[in-house]
Formats: sequence, structure tokens, C-alpha cells
Amino acid sequence: MKGSFNLFLLLIAGIIGIISAANHAHPPQVYAGNIAENFTPTSPPNGMNTSSVPTINERPAADASAQGPTPIRGYIQNNCRFSIWVASVCCDPRCEFKLEQLRPGTGYWNPYLTYNNGCSQTIKLYRAPQDVAIRREYQVEYSMELNGDVWYNLSHEDGNPFTFAARFLTVDERCMWLYCAAENDGYECDWPRFTARCHLQRDVRFYLC
Repeated sequence: MKGSFNLFLLLIAGIIGIISAANHAHPPQVYAGNIAENFTPTSPPNGMNTSSVPTINERPAADASAQGPTPIRGYIQNNCRFSIWVASVCCDPRCEFKLEQLRPGTGYWNPYLTYNNGCSQTIKLYRAPQDVAIRREYQVEYSMELNGDVWYNLSHEDGNPFTFAARFLTVDERCMWLYCAAENDGYECDWPRFTARCHLQRDVRFYLC
């Protein structure tokens, strides 16, 4: 009887070992709303250019009157060899949709600061101006919670005109980054599969190509 019980324990241990090995070989998928531990590397993925470039507008000045965590900003950098069009929207009715052309090798700042009020900010990216009417747009979405946590993600819910280009979203080297190589349909970096959070109040920066 004792021998049978010991054999049973060995079988259980073997099954647990197999499951553990499988989990290490195939890590669990990251589902909507989960936070992946995917920290920004010290160098950009696949040599993407994150060096400073001329911007088409000024970086929004800090709000000295702001209470609580420091407001953050959103930034887009076009490393592609063609122009794209961008526009910022948010949950505040004072946010005005203004389409801007972003030429190759230039950057764009969302003119609206993001405060710790949970107000969602979105920067929409278009391949051509006529895509606005049909909502063929790629989106950089972010917000800051009351405690200062920054939430951010990429979304192709309304279309993805930039599947052919690499996409990289980062906040800080100590926080999660999102990256899709060229020709990836968004499975490796986009919402709803990936949502990221950073405990630091840093600007949200997106690089295309």
C-alpha cells in the first residue's frame, strides 16, 4: 500500500513538472487589460531612430498651477520616408481636432497636457488626409490616473494604415514598452491584447518606422 502511495506521488510530481516546463516553453498570453513585464531596452528595437528631430509645434509648457502629479505630454515621431497626418483628441470638450501634416524626419507634440484625472488622450495617425472621413486611423491612447499612474496603448480598432511599418511606444526605460515589427498586424503590440502602465510621470512617445 505504501509503495502504491509513493508511486502515486511520483506520478503527480511528474505531471506538475511537465506542466511547469510547458509554461516556461509557452508563456501565458497577455489578454486585454493585463500588464506585461516588457521593459524598454537601453537601445531602441531594430535600430529605430529615437533621437531628437525638428518638431512642427512647440512642446507644451509645464502647468505651474497643477496640483498633484506632474502633467505629461504625448509625442509622435515620423521616421518614415513619407508624410503622415496626425490629430489629437481627448475627453475634454475643449480639445479641438486639428489635422496636421507630419513630414519625414519631424515630430509632433499633442498640444494638450494630460493631468491625473483619467481623461483619455488620443493621437490619431493617418496615411492620407482623406482617411479621416472613413476613420482609417491608427491610434496612440493614454491617460493618467489620480495616483499618477500612466496607462497607454496602441490601437488599430478603426483601421491600421501602417501595418507595413515598425511601431514603437515607450514612456520610460523602467516601464513597459510596446513594439511591432513591420508587417505585424498589431498582434504583438496593440490593444486589446496589450495595455501598459507606468508608475512614473513621463511623456508618452511613439515612433513610426
